[in-house]
Amino acid sequence: MIIILIILGLINLILLGGLLMIVFDLKRIISDLNYINQHQTNAFVTTSTNLPFIRRLIEVINTNLTKLQTTQRTINHQEKKMHQLLMNLIHDLKTPLAVAMGYGQLLARQTTSSNQPTINRITTNLKAVNYYIQHLTDFNLIQAQAAQLQLQTCHLSQLLTSELLNFYDELTAKQITVDLQIAPNIDWTIDVTLLKRIIQNLVSNWLKYATKTATVKLATVDQQHIELSFSNQTDTIIERPELLTERFYTSDTAHTYQSTGLGLNIVQSLTTTLGGKMLLTTDPQQFQVQLQFHRLDPQ
Repeated sequence: MIIILIILGLINLILLGGLLMIVFDLKRIISDLNYINQHQTNAFVTTSTNLPFIRRLIEVINTNLTKLQTTQRTINHQEKKMHQLLMNLIHDLKTPLAVAMGYGQLLARQTTSSNQPTINRITTNLKAVNYYIQHLTDFNLIQAQAAQLQLQTCHLSQLLTSELLNFYDELTAKQITVDLQIAPNIDWTIDVTLLKRIIQNLVSNWLKYATKTATVKLATVDQQHIELSFSNQTDTIIERPELLTERFYTSDTAHTYQSTGLGLNIVQSLTTTLGGKMLLTTDPQQFQVQLQFHRLDPQ
């Protein structure tokens, strides 16, 4: 009887030891998988046991990881090709478009009044093409978000004023009065190219939807934060403002070239890339985009 008990005790110890080995290996597998999921790595799951079913499990997991890594490399390669294609398309389109717009302006000054409507239609269509090219440029910037930011210290108050002046003629033609509430002498470290695209997209939003007045404010919140806001009067009824930052969503009912639903999505993406956050505020006659940026250290 004692011998039987001893044998049973030994069997239990062996089973317990085997169970502990299995638990240890499963914990190790989970730890390896968590690390692989949280990092960009070509690592595989490892084990120190010779238990056949554990080793078979490891083989299956590593086979799947190999397939995933191969798929990811293929996707990255395709993304690089698409990125290069987009850059080439932008470059190839900009030059002939600039020439065509120049000829359009020349014809507008030289043509007779009877042909003026035709020239105006040509000019409008060229502006539509230019609009799409600008969004292609924005997509190109968003695709490159993973790249290192080109941070530099700039005179933010002056940069903002200068960018707004570039739109003076278009805003005047739309009879939009701009109220500048820009605090002077604000220097800030930021990626200037991305910030300019944010400003340009928000002013383009004015040109599409603003009526009568628009306001831009720049102020220092504290030593680590600044706030930039664009607001405007509008006659456009925004039924679902929470969808405005979704790509391709638009509140326009007409199918015009302005209705691509990209502007605010691009602004949000670029703001996030710069370490900032965006808040939208709407009511029946007023629309506001509020951006807050955290101070970044030059690299």
